[in-house]
Amino acid sequence: MTNDGESLAGARVGLIHLNLSPESLRSLSKDPSKTVVKIVRRRWLKGASAAATLLSGAEFTTHGVGTWLVPKDGPSDGVFPKFREEGFRFRRSTETNRPLLWHRLAGHGIESIIIGSQFDSSGLDGIHEVNLRVLRNSASVRSVPLVEAAFEAMQEAQTRQDQARFHLLSLYFPSKKSVAGDADPIDTDRDAVAGASGDLPSIPSMILRFKEMMSLDHVLVLYAGNGSEWLTYHGNRELGLNSLMVAPGALVATVLDLFGLPKVADVSGISILETIEENATVDGRISWELPADGEEKAPDLSGVVTAAIRGEGGPVMRAVAKEETRLAWESCHDSAVTGDLVKLARDLVAIDDSAMAYLYLCISLSRERNLEEFEIAREKIHAAYPDSMIDRLVDLLPFSGKSNEERSVILEQNPIETFTDPHLRGLWARNAIAVGRIDDGLAVLWQRIRSGWASHREYIVFAAKSIERNNEQDLERAKFALHRCIPYVSSPERRSKLVRMLAEVHVQLGDSKQAIAVLERFLRRFPGEMGATGMLQGLRRKLRD
Repeated sequence: MTNDGESLAGARVGLIHLNLSPESLRSLSKDPSKTVVKIVRRRWLKGASAAATLLSGAEFTTHGVGTWLVPKDGPSDGVFPKFREEGFRFRRSTETNRPLLWHRLAGHGIESIIIGSQFDSSGLDGIHEVNLRVLRNSASVRSVPLVEAAFEAMQEAQTRQDQARFHLLSLYFPSKKSVAGDADPIDTDRDAVAGASGDLPSIPSMILRFKEMMSLDHVLVLYAGNGSEWLTYHGNRELGLNSLMVAPGALVATVLDLFGLPKVADVSGISILETIEENATVDGRISWELPADGEEKAPDLSGVVTAAIRGEGGPVMRAVAKEETRLAWESCHDSAVTGDLVKLARDLVAIDDSAMAYLYLCISLSRERNLEEFEIAREKIHAAYPDSMIDRLVDLLPFSGKSNEERSVILEQNPIETFTDPHLRGLWARNAIAVGRIDDGLAVLWQRIRSGWASHREYIVFAAKSIERNNEQDLERAKFALHRCIPYVSSPERRSKLVRMLAEVHVQLGDSKQAIAVLERFLRRFPGEMGATGMLQGLRRKLRD
């Protein structure tokens, strides 16, 4: 870490969080004048869960934030009427199981100014928070653009809290067509974001204005939208990465790095300014930063889910319960432990009687190998949603009993370009590989892997099949896929299998020394794991011979 005591004592860091339309994000990622780093996260995180993952640096399974809305525990002034009527309010920034960035900094005595966050204010000393809804009301009353209201609020807060050294400015510029596309209906009232910021101003001018107004030494810009996030840095440090793709915790890790603060064990990622050499002794410099006793935690929404399953409540309750259950199902589906998968899918059907909910149920029953109930659920789709895309593609699931010839016809009649749902696209690609359309299947999976939308299973299928085919860039792509999915695997045994696969790729590429280095890094974290230990010993013997 290049920071010293002086930087810790006086560094001023800013973060601009820009929520953009898909069109703006695409143009950003293709701009050669910007060094943009893509944040790779779970493809199924949306709205509140994605924001909490990025701003806490912790995995979804630990921060516990599924939705913006939680049951209200008192007066809810300023909350949209439809939420208030059903007894819901917006989540406060302390109502998480892992501290958000500004609360992590507060633990080190660093004060913050937070403008435009969708989290409600915590009310804690040393943290000045003006949320998006307050900001929008202010802009509306004074008939000024939201951007101007945000900068005015930032400047006013600085006069009140001149000791603040961390500044976060969140701005929203979604396209009118995609206001509800990336965000769930429960994220906020559509009118809260739609058209609120007006036209997208010059981003370089916004960065300069932010940096000069708040006298910042370092500025990070987080570009977000359409399920993707990109990060840029503006300051006097150099990027230390050897890759332009980072884990979700990189944002928090970078801010901690800029303040000269120690690493934290619950942050998944390293600073984008840190070199591999600086990170080599990470295990020796980790310190735990967990919520102190008595701090607010993520509210328990199990009662909301239970009530919605019973058919109680209105549309807001069902929306909250649906998102909580969907996230739980996706998390279970993405892991090796799928014991609750069918139960969660049944709960989702009870809350949301839709074609997609029945598809989740069919997927779950197929993985559980429950043929009898699978056929009942599949027939429900055929009867209730005839000739829909889900109706046609559900027959690609293994328990549908279709032959390779029948599946080939389904693939041919439903080209991948005609639908966008990630589960259906993954199902299409895996079936293409299974029926012998290797090139087509791997091409789709590679696109999904590069864009961050592949499931854990798809990473592994892609890597294994690419190693088996071994044409042109196959080994390099397999290596890329394995690097992307390994960090998300916590089980030593499962992780060992992937690490050994990665080591084998290095061997086939003629770099046995790198294969040994991969195994040694794994064994420093999981000493004595038998599979990796055996492979490492074998490679060392070969090098000696």
